[in-house]
Amino acid sequence: MAYKSGAASFVLLMVLFAHSVLAADYRIAKALLVSQQQITLTITPGERTFSGETKLTYQLSQPVDYIAYHSLGLTLEQVELAYQDKQVLLPVIAADEFDIVRHDLPFKLEESAELTIRFTGLVGKQDSVQGLYEVGGGDGPPTLFTQFQEMEARRVFPAVDDPGIKTEFTLTVDIPAGLQALHNTRPIETLQQGSRQLIRFAPTPKINTDVLALAVGEFTATKLAGAGVPATAYMPKNVRQSVPAELGTLIHQSISYLSEHLDSSFPYDRLDFFIAPIGTLAGMENVSLIALNTNQLPGTDASPEALCRFRKLIAHEVAHTWFGHNVTMQWYDDYWLNESFSEFFAAKVVMHYYPDNDACTYTPQISAFDGDNHSAPALQRIVRDRADNEGIGGLYYTKGRALLNMLEAHVGDATLKQVMRQYIDAHQGGHATTADFTGLFPKALRVDEIVGSYLTQPGYPLITLSKQNDKLVLSQQSFHGDADRRWTIPLQLKLWDGHKVRTQRLILSEASQLLPQPGAQDAVLIDPAGVGYFRHIDRSGHPRFPIERRTMADRLADMDNQEALTKMGLLGYTRYIQGLTELLRTQPADSLEASKALDILKDAFVAQIPAHLQLQFAGFLAQHLPIQRPWQALITQSTGSSWLELYGMYLAAPEAIRFAREYAASRPLAQLRHRASVLRVLARNSTYDEYQALLKLFNTDNRPIQEDLLDSLGYVANAQQVSLFYDFLLSEATRSFVIDYRFQFPAFQSALRPVAARYMQQHKAQIQARIPDDQLQWFPYNFITGCSEQDHALLKRTFADWLTVPGLEKKLAIVGAHIRDCHHDTRKAREEIAVMSDG
Repeated sequence: MAYKSGAASFVLLMVLFAHSVLAADYRIAKALLVSQQQITLTITPGERTFSGETKLTYQLSQPVDYIAYHSLGLTLEQVELAYQDKQVLLPVIAADEFDIVRHDLPFKLEESAELTIRFTGLVGKQDSVQGLYEVGGGDGPPTLFTQFQEMEARRVFPAVDDPGIKTEFTLTVDIPAGLQALHNTRPIETLQQGSRQLIRFAPTPKINTDVLALAVGEFTATKLAGAGVPATAYMPKNVRQSVPAELGTLIHQSISYLSEHLDSSFPYDRLDFFIAPIGTLAGMENVSLIALNTNQLPGTDASPEALCRFRKLIAHEVAHTWFGHNVTMQWYDDYWLNESFSEFFAAKVVMHYYPDNDACTYTPQISAFDGDNHSAPALQRIVRDRADNEGIGGLYYTKGRALLNMLEAHVGDATLKQVMRQYIDAHQGGHATTADFTGLFPKALRVDEIVGSYLTQPGYPLITLSKQNDKLVLSQQSFHGDADRRWTIPLQLKLWDGHKVRTQRLILSEASQLLPQPGAQDAVLIDPAGVGYFRHIDRSGHPRFPIERRTMADRLADMDNQEALTKMGLLGYTRYIQGLTELLRTQPADSLEASKALDILKDAFVAQIPAHLQLQFAGFLAQHLPIQRPWQALITQSTGSSWLELYGMYLAAPEAIRFAREYAASRPLAQLRHRASVLRVLARNSTYDEYQALLKLFNTDNRPIQEDLLDSLGYVANAQQVSLFYDFLLSEATRSFVIDYRFQFPAFQSALRPVAARYMQQHKAQIQARIPDDQLQWFPYNFITGCSEQDHALLKRTFADWLTVPGLEKKLAIVGAHIRDCHHDTRKAREEIAVMSDG
């Protein structure tokens, strides 16, 4: 693009007046809308830098005396303003703390202006998952990909990088000949220029920067049959995995369900996928080029739960077409409008088409409660930069979705469906806030109060049913003891009078209120299907709601609630564990109830039972569970992995260990059912030589096997193997794999946490050289399963000299609070375990 020079005197005037001024706000004013942006990037995979040029076309809703844009980590070389008949070179100035570059002007801009910027940038480290970065992989030229959510597009080109602004983007890339480039739109022109090529893509629809995408490399292309829209899956050629045959069907199912339910058609002409090892991401909803991590692809022997998770992930990313692309959150404080809504409808898609495969769609609260305590930030608050959104994690997905489930039970399916249709219709192609959504409900339903109470404060309530003066009373308090918090809670109750079941709905917004019209001795089941975002306890003395009158959903919800109450010391631990072992003796081995009970018992060893009590706890379980298990049959069932891990890793049952060894020796690794669990049992019970042999299994080009090995070999048998495992993680053999979260596996064993911590202290330099800075800050989370005062002291010692890592100190405080809470909450459980007996 040609550059023009303005009059010399005018340029001098601009230099004198323009300077870096800290933005008064953390956002660029809405007056500066960018209607179109042209971007040209010159990229060579393998090189650490790239260069580019961009033209931003501003539409000004009111006169302004400055121009502004975002830039992060870019070197700006030339900035030129075109306004009316002027072409003005602006001085290159630094961005402020919010990545905003602001040029003050000695005159006002009106209606429109253009800004052309030349720049260079840096390619992110492998799997850094920021801006333009290298994707992990095997041989051949590197593959580059982008991750722009959230506030990351500004790392690749100057832009008004704000979800509240939608722009038409036109991208051109200059890359080596022979490579391919993928984008949100199709190429419309390719010019060969010697050893390079210039590829120009069609303009995008008006979208926000978060969902732009670019991939550069060598790809295989697989047409996705049955998708209902043109769809292709692209993989780097050095990735040796197969595209799941049902991917096209899942796309079609998701689009069909959402289009009908929301009365809104799919707005794009295609839906492609980029499938690669993309660091810590599971997927990313880029418009017409959804990113999908290879570690999310189900294997040929995938369990029903793994298939369920994959189906829900695809439905979630497709649902973003409506919740994120079509209707976009106005700003990141309303992030839940994108993620929670997509998660809510993803579960609906899976339940609609796979009603017998809904294990991963049941009660989202279960996966939200653990991260939602008094130290967690609220979902809706002031977000000024990316650091303000850290520490939220899965709550954007789970807490918001749980709130939607609770609202649906409160207002009814039909009302929620009508509101969702109105929401989509009213904000098509635009933006929305939480108030826009809640304002669509009838005022009498008090939805704005309900949503506000859950989004603007962390944690959740404990509801108690008690009896006062022969009347039943419902009361609420914070589950974590925060005295100043109160919620507006929609409740659903089942009442049993000995003859029939009746349902009652009400809203609890006071500290306590009478339960209207119960029978004198009615059995009351609070939150029967487990959709309420709260815990509850019955202290009324009324009869227990009959088990035979409960649905499976009722039983599962009750198990989850009982677990939480026991962890807090509100129920006896011994009695609770006996109830779980009774369930495992009486329920089918592959039932959802059995799966839940097994997971609870395994988690107890990891996060609740201190090292000196684990043998006693294992002995207690062994007394209450059958010693003999039909392992050959169990390994074929969906719960086989959990049975094998409980017996082979935590109870050290000889028959389970013997079966794992014989089973692994009987067939190739690729043919093992529940391969990761089998490998964990082998690692946990291995000698030095046996563990070395397991490490050598990594010498294969089968990436799913390698991923399973990395997820299994950390379950080591002793301190020596901790070092072997960590040395292996930091070796060149794992260079193309994500390793940061895998440091946590040895720390799952309370007895080995000091060994793991010592290694991290002694090998800090090697770890920091390998782990990208933005992921290094999460390293304290490797000790999140700690549950003792010793664990907390160990955590502080381990990271005492890591505090210069940006963001780490904040994560350290969160993990420390989690450990202290766990230690406090399990005090009574530890006391009971210490005196556990067969009685």
